[in-house]
Amino acid sequence: MPEPGPTVPPSGARPAAPKPPLNQPDAGHIPMTEEMDRARWTLPPVMPLIIAAVIVAVALAIYSYHGRTRPTLQGQILGVYAVEQSDKTSVLVNIQLSFKNITDKPLWIRSLKAEIKPPAEVASKDPMLPMEDEAAPVSDLERYFQAYPQLKEHKIDPLRLETRIDPGQTEQGMMIVTFPVNSDGFQRRRGLRVTVDLHDHPPLILQQ
Repeated sequence: MPEPGPTVPPSGARPAAPKPPLNQPDAGHIPMTEEMDRARWTLPPVMPLIIAAVIVAVALAIYSYHGRTRPTLQGQILGVYAVEQSDKTSVLVNIQLSFKNITDKPLWIRSLKAEIKPPAEVASKDPMLPMEDEAAPVSDLERYFQAYPQLKEHKIDPLRLETRIDPGQTEQGMMIVTFPVNSDGFQRRRGLRVTVDLHDHPPLILQQ
């Protein structure tokens, strides 16, 4: 007998759609267990994140400790003595200082300067008037003392630039500066600030 051939659907009839496998869900019906299982693989591991956060925190703490400004000198203003110059518009000022090296390394003085905050009426007349001056050279001091003997009454050893200050050492001396105010204006000043500038270290700032 001849073998039966493939079944031919009747004319106009559509072939039946294949059924999906029993174990594979369709797009509209994803099981909840599948969604939960997938989230477990998409979240990053927690332990590496914790370790990285600890490393960053330790690095920031070390940087903050070593990067902060540490004091180098302790000091004070011992005395301030002003003499009005012959022009009656400026004063010579003898400022006496004392400071101590509180680090474990030697320090060198790079510069010395002083600044005053004048009375309000002086500042309002000429706000651009410089009220800051660097210490006069040591070689000029004797000439000032000869011209103004009152200034010499409070003479002590001068502070010199490039002086070395060893750890634990205390340095004491005077500096002479000039300000463009008369004696009365200087006495009524609203503040005095002295800056001891150092090589490769933060300066010491003293105020009165």
